Amino acid sequence: MSSTPNDLEAAVRTALGKVIDPELRRPITEVGMVKNVTVDADASVHVEVYLTTSACPKKTEISDRVTR
Repeated sequence: MSSTPNDLEAAVRTALGKVIDPELRRPITEVGMVKNVTVDADASVHVEVYLTTSACPKKTEISDRVTR
């Protein structure tokens, strides 16, 4: 059985809930950093994350955690 785009999006959002902002020490989903999750017809996933500041010193660390 294959997953639907909605199932995949839900799974991605659940996984993103485990990504902790290293400075705020809270999940990025709880602090409003996840702005959009989309799943294309080919099951490609795109995640839009807004950082707390454009000069966020933990940008690379957060990005690495999101893409795992």
